[in-house]
Parts: sequence; structure tokens; C-alpha cells
Amino acid sequence: MRNLGLKIAALAAGAFIAVSPAQADKLDDVMNAGKLRCGVISAAKPFGFLDAETREVVGYDIDFCKAIAVRMDVEIEIVPISVEGRIPELQQGSIDVLAAALGYTAARDEQVDYTLSYYVGVQMVMSHEGAGFTDLASLAGKSIGTAKGSSTEQYVRDIIPTAEVASYQDIPAAFLALVQGKIDAVAMTDVIAAELKAKSPKPMEFVSEPLKFEPWGIGVAEGETRLVAKVDAALAAMEADGEAEAIYHTWFGEDKQRNFKIVPITDYLK
Repeated sequence: MRNLGLKIAALAAGAFIAVSPAQADKLDDVMNAGKLRCGVISAAKPFGFLDAETREVVGYDIDFCKAIAVRMDVEIEIVPISVEGRIPELQQGSIDVLAAALGYTAARDEQVDYTLSYYVGVQMVMSHEGAGFTDLASLAGKSIGTAKGSSTEQYVRDIIPTAEVASYQDIPAAFLALVQGKIDAVAMTDVIAAELKAKSPKPMEFVSEPLKFEPWGIGVAEGETRLVAKVDAALAAMEADGEAEAIYHTWFGEDKQRNFKIVPITDYLK
């Protein structure tokens, strides 16, 4: 009976904590601080990378962070983080939102809340020219490099289960391993892959079959519905007035057609 009483007391305390007005609300924290801390990746051009002249992190994701902060009428603090550390940093509260090539997966949806989708990526596999990889099936048993903690890492495990996955700290490190012949192929978002391919000291080519089409959203800590709504409102306004498309052309080129809109991620999962 005593143990049961303790359990009931613990449940009651937990219920009190859950509804207590003193419980932190991230949107209130952001507005009271007058600053939005946005976690980004700094080694994934053009989404986030270090500008050689200014030594500041710039890119597509960074411009979205800045635009959202402006529409929320707060300052922006850009916080570079690792691919592997993205979700832990968000869960620990060291950042407020996460704009860091965060592709949607069901597993991540259990860990964070997603905003509207602000980008749709295509995950591709790249290897040395003439390697003979004609489709994903031809990569069976081969070593494929990915960024540690990325959705790409899990896609390779799921779609090419016999492949040997080699996880690296970031995308450039994985690509360098390919150049050096340490692995057979590397998997990443098509835009980043194209950037690295163009600068590669050795000729590279894509496997023609895509690994995965992937909508990206901005990550917010689970349960922070008011902050999600605020960011969604900013994203929707950016789509409506053309700012979102302007940011796209800034980083992908004026002649590049934007073949997606800012909509709920669920629209891409149907």
C-alpha cells in the first residue's frame, strides 16, 4: 500500500508539473530574450558554410533563419552545430530552432516537431567515374560514406542493407575519403554533391537512381506548438511575398527553377 501511495503521489506531482504555469514556453523565452538562436550546419554548401572573406557562416538555411527572426521582430543568433549533434542540441535547449538540412524521417518526428517544409532535397550516391555503379542494387556489398547522424546514413542502411556504411564527421570528410579511395561511394543531398563534384580533383559521376526524395523542415523542440505556429506563419508569409523564392535563387542561381513550395511536410508524404 505504501508503494502504491508513493506512485500516486509521484503521478500527482508529475501532473502538477505538466500543467504548471511556471513551465517554460520556448516562444516566451525567445520573445523575452529578443533573440532567436538558430542551429545550422557550417560544412554543407550552399545550405550553410563558412564565407572565406567574412569568416561568417552563410547560406540558404542561414538566410531563412534571419528572415524568420525579422518577421518575429527579434535578433538572430546563428549557432553552428554538427550533423550528429543537431537534435541533441535542440532537445537540451541550447538552440531554439534547427535549420540544418533536417530532412523528415518518421524516427526524427518522434524526437522533434517540424515546421512547414522549406526545401525538398534529393539524396544521391556518387562514385568515381567509370566505377560501374548503374543503379542502387549495384552498390550491394560496397562501402558508402555518409555524414554521421544524417538521414542519408539511415537511408543507405534501409535501401542498400548489404552496403558497408562508413560514417564521417561531416560531408566534406566523407567526400575526401571517396577521393582518396578509402570508400567506394558517398551519399548526400544532390546540390551539395554537385558542388563537391565540380571541384573534385578526380572525375566523379552520380548513380542515376536517386536514393530518396526528402522534404526538409525547421526543427523545434517537441511540444513547443506556439513556437512552431510562429515560425510557420513567418514561412508562409515568405512564400506569399516571394522572399522564400528570392532566397532560393540567391543560392541556387537565377536560372534554376524552384520546383517546390512552402507547404506542410505531410503534403510530400502522401
